[in-house]
Amino acid sequence: LMADNGVYNSKDYEIKSLELINSGGQSIDLRKIFVEMQIQQDLYSSVMTGQILIKDGNDTFGAFYFCGNEYLRVSIDKPGMGLPLERLFRVYKTGDRKPANEGQTYILYFVSDELISSEQILVSKAYKSKKIKDVVYDVLINELKVDPQRIKSLEGTSGNFDFIIPNYRPFEAIQWATARGYDQKKFCYFFFENKDGFNLTSYQTLIKQKPYKTLKYELKNTNNDPANNKDSIDTISIINDYDMITSISNGSFSSRILSIDLFSQQFQNIVTGK
Repeated sequence: LMADNGVYNSKDYEIKSLELINSGGQSIDLRKIFVEMQIQQDLYSSVMTGQILIKDGNDTFGAFYFCGNEYLRVSIDKPGMGLPLERLFRVYKTGDRKPANEGQTYILYFVSDELISSEQILVSKAYKSKKIKDVVYDVLINELKVDPQRIKSLEGTSGNFDFIIPNYRPFEAIQWATARGYDQKKFCYFFFENKDGFNLTSYQTLIKQKPYKTLKYELKNTNNDPANNKDSIDTISIINDYDMITSISNGSFSSRILSIDLFSQQFQNIVTGK
């Protein structure tokens, strides 16, 4: 029988929106072409992450010119509950791209957009007699420009500290400060993002909560055999397309280029602007 709230079981859900948006403002509804989607929230991760497996028969991949500036608008709810997960994620990477019957399959990897911002900023800042939660709040608001409504709960800690953040990325600085949190009856604090927003929470508070379910991280439907002998090609494998986070970390978008002349065996630094 159907429950009063319209939910048959724990696996019932309704995808109200699954929209891919590119840098040119074009959008496409993925609800009819996605095979599987996972969204993870992890105590050991500062932001939410996810993957969506696409079966693409209209070459959406080519038409959208994926470059790392795409967004995924998600709205998911349990039927009758009226408490949807509504988020705008940043698509930062594609992977496992391979031919399939009447098209191709690939995975879009997405994260909260704040992680992309965090990878491009360094924080070198001093705090005088501040609590851990005050440091976390300041970095979120003033460095990452997080909407205050996205901060769910920052649990209080004991003691005031003098901090000097030594040129860390914002989320790296937050985790560094969180590791120093303590209370007279609490220890081991975690900073993480869940569907409700960013949280600073102690281990003791977490173990008092009732667990929802156990989640698996792996995708189950990526091992489809590629088309054999398609256009006289026996096998094909796309090594990679792009990875925004790795590119930023490797300096691909930095303002300085190292030019090497193999013939004269000389090199030159070229400043391209800030």
